[in-house]
Amino acid sequence: MRLFFLLFLLFFQFLQASVPEKFSNSRYCIGCHVQKGLDWKTTWHSRSNSKKNSLYRKTIKYISDMTYKSVASVDVSCGECHSPKMGVKKIDFSYDLASAFGVETDESKKVKKEMHNKTADDGISCIICHNIDKIKHSKELNMRGYEAVVFGPSDVMSGPFEDSHRTTFHKMQKRDYFNQNVDRLCLVCHYGNKRKGIYNYATGIEYKASKSSKKCVDCHMGKLHKSIVAPSIVGQTKALTRETRRHLFEGARNSDILKRSLKVSVTKSGSTLNLEIQNMTPHKVPTGFSAREIEILVIYRKGSKVVDKKKRVINTLFVDKNSQETLSYIADKMVYDKRLKPNEIRRYTFSSASGADSVKIKINYRLIKSSLIPILQIKDKIFIKEYPVYEKDISLL
Repeated sequence: MRLFFLLFLLFFQFLQASVPEKFSNSRYCIGCHVQKGLDWKTTWHSRSNSKKNSLYRKTIKYISDMTYKSVASVDVSCGECHSPKMGVKKIDFSYDLASAFGVETDESKKVKKEMHNKTADDGISCIICHNIDKIKHSKELNMRGYEAVVFGPSDVMSGPFEDSHRTTFHKMQKRDYFNQNVDRLCLVCHYGNKRKGIYNYATGIEYKASKSSKKCVDCHMGKLHKSIVAPSIVGQTKALTRETRRHLFEGARNSDILKRSLKVSVTKSGSTLNLEIQNMTPHKVPTGFSAREIEILVIYRKGSKVVDKKKRVINTLFVDKNSQETLSYIADKMVYDKRLKPNEIRRYTFSSASGADSVKIKINYRLIKSSLIPILQIKDKIFIKEYPVYEKDISLL
C-alpha cells in the first residue's frame, strides 16, 4: 500500500521557487520604498496567506473537513489568488489519499516546503503586482490569479513610469494597467468565482455591472499626490517628484472607507424613526468574502435604562444540502442576498418602544457574520470585533 502512494505522489505540479533571494521578500523593497512598504504592511494583501491570516486558515480547514480534501489541497487551490508565487500549483488526488493515511514522503515534504516559500508567505507583496509583464484578456471565471497573468523576469518591475532613472537594484518597465487601465490589474484576482451556479466572490462582476466611471484605486489607493517613489536611494542623480498613490489598499481596519462607503440619514416622524442608507460604492456592500455583514442596532432607553433593542442585518445566507448554514465556497444554495447593491438607497422604519425617551442608532460592520464565528471557531479579535460605520443619539421627547 505504501508503494502505491509513493507512485501516485509523483503527480504533483510544481512551479519551482525561482525568485532570487533579493526579490523574494518585501523587506528588500522597503529599504528604498519605505512609505509604500509601511502602507502595505497595514493591508490584507500583506496577510493573504494561511500562515498570517487566521480567518483564511480556519476557512481552509473548514472546507477541508466538509469536502474530505486535504488542507494542503484546498490551500493550493485558493492560492491561485492568495499566493500566486506559491511553489505548488496543483496537488493530485493521491496527496489527499496519502494525507488521510498519514503517509509522508520526500515528495510530500517538498509540497509543504514549496507551498510556503519566502515569496508565498509574504502575501500579495510588491513582486506579485509589480512583476506582472502581461495581463491576459479573459472573462473566464476559472482563469484568475496567476492563470490570468504572465510574470516577467524577477529583476524587472512594472509600474506607471518608463524608468526609475535612479534604480540600480532592479530594472523598470512601464505598463498601461498602472495608469489608464488600472482596474485590469485589480480584477486579476478581485473579479469573481462561481460554483454550482453560486457566485461566492463577485466584486469585479458587481463593479463591471455598475458601469461606474470610478476606478478601484480612486477609493482604495486614494488621490494622486506628489511624492518621491524611492526617497531612500542615495546617489548623485536628483530624485524626481512624481504623482503616485498610497499603497494602503484601504479597508475596514486601516482607513475610514466604511464611513465613506455608506451615506446614512435619520429622521423622526412622531414616534417613528426613518433610517435611510445609501451605498456610495460601485459594488455591493458588503462585498468580497461572502460571510461579511452590516448590523443596524437601535437601542431604546428610558433615562439610562435600556427598555428595548431592535436589529436589522445586511448580509447573505448560504446553506448546504442539509439546509445548514455554511460558506458560499461549498454551499448548495443561496437562501438570500440582503446586501446593498451599487448606489442603492434602502429605507428602514422603526416604531418607538413604550416609555422610551431616547434612542441610540449604531451601524457596525463585521468581517465575518456572527452566526459563522462558532462554525469556523474564530477567536482572533481582529475578525470578531465590530467596525463602526455610524452612531447617533436622538431624543424622543
